[in-house]
Amino acid sequence: MQTKHTVDTWNSKANKTTPLIIAPLDQQDPLESRRAWRKVADAVAKGDLNTTSAEKTVLENSQRELRKREAAEGREWNRVFFERANAHAELSKLAARAGDSLETDKTNGVWVFSPQKASAAQKPFRAGVMP
Repeated sequence: MQTKHTVDTWNSKANKTTPLIIAPLDQQDPLESRRAWRKVADAVAKGDLNTTSAEKTVLENSQRELRKREAAEGREWNRVFFERANAHAELSKLAARAGDSLETDKTNGVWVFSPQKASAAQKPFRAGVMP
């Protein structure tokens, strides 16, 4: 059901931004996005689709292998800012309004931001900065 009722508005220009501070690549964890996906991003910037595809495949396969090892060892990767939930009432309502539903069996649960985890995060994350 669609209506002309405005649910919420947000003016991005009225909000201050937080400067982005990024550690140099060689100081980042190997699995941090900018470092892990660097070769893919470089290939995309060059328009080299063959290298893009090859590097993306290497990265994705290594991540799959890491998940398999974790499963075999009975452990799970620790998410720094999110925690798994079996359901999420607000997200379920939004999905239903869009004619969809949550498929938590396909997404390994619903991932919810955790202020507690964020406040306990170690470097390179800064206290007070929320994703």
